[in-house]
Amino acid sequence: MDFYYLKVLYVGSELAIGAFGFMMFYQFLHFLPRKPRRWRKLQFSTKSKRGPLIHFIARILFAVMTEDAYKERKQLLLRSGIRIDPFQYEVGKKMLLFLILGGFVLQFIFFNKLNEWGLYPILTLTFSAAFLIIILFEKVMLEALEKQRTHHIVHEIYSLSHQLLYYEGSKMNLHEKLSQCLPHTHTIRQEWQLMLNDWYQDAGKAIQHFKNRTGTEEAFSFAETINAIRQS
Repeated sequence: MDFYYLKVLYVGSELAIGAFGFMMFYQFLHFLPRKPRRWRKLQFSTKSKRGPLIHFIARILFAVMTEDAYKERKQLLLRSGIRIDPFQYEVGKKMLLFLILGGFVLQFIFFNKLNEWGLYPILTLTFSAAFLIIILFEKVMLEALEKQRTHHIVHEIYSLSHQLLYYEGSKMNLHEKLSQCLPHTHTIRQEWQLMLNDWYQDAGKAIQHFKNRTGTEEAFSFAETINAIRQS
């Protein structure tokens, strides 16, 4: 019976580690080139629904955030291109951290027995250590991702600015000019496409939403330029 419960705990910890690895891989896929959608996909609210249970879990996991910490993490996630509520992100991160630490403890305690049962804990210990390092230094990784994304955005804005200058003497309206610039976007393609989709509902709000979704100062300044052209 002890073996059964131990094996369940061991498999559970490895599933948690595997789930975290899948999340990292899924996030990585967002940065690969992809064909843009022809039609706007249905948008759902991203506001966090925080009931008493999630707050209780957050207190247990030491994942309670102050308002300043929430705003700081929200900006960092936006600038990194990750669209998730910071509170949910923090709770999920702490939950995975405790699961991996629990798996570590079990594997160290029953290392010899796991070898006898043919579960080869040395491999899972290595992967667990790697994921643990990722979780502990995730802020540093997010900041590095932010710098890389900002660099790509600056390059794309430079190309977009040249394209708009090229169309300066054209009889096309501003929306048509911006639509022609779409092939020159990659990192901000989704934000650019959504702005184009929202343009005829309210151009000013579409530009504002573009700034909020992108989350970088460079995109903010460029959006202000587009708004100035629209109002001229």
